[in-house]
Amino acid sequence: MPADQTIRMLLVEDNPTDAFLLNAALSKASDWKFELVIVQRLQEAGAAFEEHSLDGVITDLNLPDSVGLDTVRELVKLADGLPILALTGWEDPIFGARLIEEGATSYWSKDRIRGPDFPNAIAALIRQKAKEQ
Repeated sequence: MPADQTIRMLLVEDNPTDAFLLNAALSKASDWKFELVIVQRLQEAGAAFEEHSLDGVITDLNLPDSVGLDTVRELVKLADGLPILALTGWEDPIFGARLIEEGATSYWSKDRIRGPDFPNAIAALIRQKAKEQ
């Protein structure tokens, strides 16, 4: 994937402040251009997959219509092989391993999204998934 290509991600996040902060973190990327399609409910994600050409998914785990591992399980069904990055409120390697077992490609603590590595990590997930297919 060329660095000048736009990476279009579905963001499933019901908290407008968190969505704003995540968008701001990605907009600071110097090597990548990101475009977010934002929905607040898991139910809305299905329509987003049909309406948009997406490169991956970033999701909160606690949504109004889905919680925890169930969120990842449902997104795996909808995402048709796209990489899924789960956002957690805490760093817990055991829970992180469970997220991966359920189909998430990776997970990040929300505290880490403001750091400079976040945009590059997203781009790396997209590149890795493309190599696997």
